[in-house]
Amino acid sequence: MRWCKADKPVPLPVQALDHATGYLMAAVAIRGVNRRLVEGNGTEARLSLARTAKMLIGAGTRAADDPLTAETAEDLSAEIELTDWGQAQRLNSPITIAGTPMRWECPARKLGSSEARWL
Repeated sequence: MRWCKADKPVPLPVQALDHATGYLMAAVAIRGVNRRLVEGNGTEARLSLARTAKMLIGAGTRAADDPLTAETAEDLSAEIELTDWGQAQRLNSPITIAGTPMRWECPARKLGSSEARWL
């Protein structure tokens, strides 16, 4: 809101809390499947956007040239896609699952440019 000099909240270009919480849910699901296969036990997890925000804020920030945050060629997808903003490369997924392609069916689009529907 401050960055856009707006008088009311505006959508972020990336919903960091949603994405981070989604990755945490995926990690819990993978860990749960593994635990079920190895130990025969189920898994329960409680996640929240507020707790994710606390975790991210607590992690602090890093300089752009920090080796842990500096982007490398391995970080980027080989594919170039045409988005509503021009050509772009996606970041690769931080994890891989053997035999499971990690790709998007459609390029990035402007918020609200597509009708909401089940595929």
